[in-house]
Amino acid sequence: MTEPNGPATGVRKRLADIFVQHGLFFFGRRIPFLIKLIKPFLVWVSFVFSRYLRRNLVANAAYLLGPESTPFERASFSRRVITRHFQFLQDFNRMQGWSREDYLGLIDSVSGTEHYDQARGHGQGLIVVTAHMGSYEVGLAEIMDHESEVHVVYMPNDQEPFERLRSNFRRRVGVVENDASQGLGLWFQLRDALARNAVVVIQGDRVMPGQSGRLVPFCGGQLEIPLGPVKLAAASGAAILPIFCLYSAPPRVRIEIGTPIIVSPEKRPFDEAALHALSGSIEEVVSKHPDQWLAAHSALIQPVDQRSRSL
Repeated sequence: MTEPNGPATGVRKRLADIFVQHGLFFFGRRIPFLIKLIKPFLVWVSFVFSRYLRRNLVANAAYLLGPESTPFERASFSRRVITRHFQFLQDFNRMQGWSREDYLGLIDSVSGTEHYDQARGHGQGLIVVTAHMGSYEVGLAEIMDHESEVHVVYMPNDQEPFERLRSNFRRRVGVVENDASQGLGLWFQLRDALARNAVVVIQGDRVMPGQSGRLVPFCGGQLEIPLGPVKLAAASGAAILPIFCLYSAPPRVRIEIGTPIIVSPEKRPFDEAALHALSGSIEEVVSKHPDQWLAAHSALIQPVDQRSRSL
């Protein structure tokens, strides 16, 4: 839940850090029933007083719910997404100190395991692409249950208390962190890891600072998705595998594994068909479970008018 920079934003960020660290995380572990009790009030406050959240979530809802949706429906949808954010933070906070086996115990089902085997049999290494949905950490624990070397590409969160807990989790389950702000050198490191037959996990529904992206059709609008996974697959020979970890009955989840995407290294400047296959897999799961998509930024924009482009 990042807002633009500015003096007022700096104050709000410090207040948000205090709330997350001492409110949700500190009291959430000691008196979780209280946080659960006041959650509806917290959701209401977040929606009413955060212009950033309200504006962006309502804008996204206009595409996800369709042009026929009413302002009331879009506002209600936005509050459900904020509720999902709080649910994720509560679950993540409660799971601190858990073992990998504890996380695995939250999985209700895994579908598409044949796709995993198929992707693993193609070339060296595997690139897993996911989206900001459900409980990402449980999905990582499931991958670590089958793999010996897993790398996660991430952008540090601007809420330091959450970032510390997330790093602690990754160390506990044995995942290697890769800061996306490292630039070009990071991608050479990831290519070398794939050559060792490792797994690289990347979020595919948002372009991180410093990354290149491409606008693609998505849920009636356009979404900018990163080119990194496709270019990395072309350079390494690894397959791309969409995997999504969705809430069933929180904190329990189900894992859905999509069809492998094979990238052609000959296509220049990149494999457009593979990129659209990747965006289509993300679009399909977001369309089915729109309120599980934790996109707090203004993710969707109006499609380009092809007539104006020709002019």
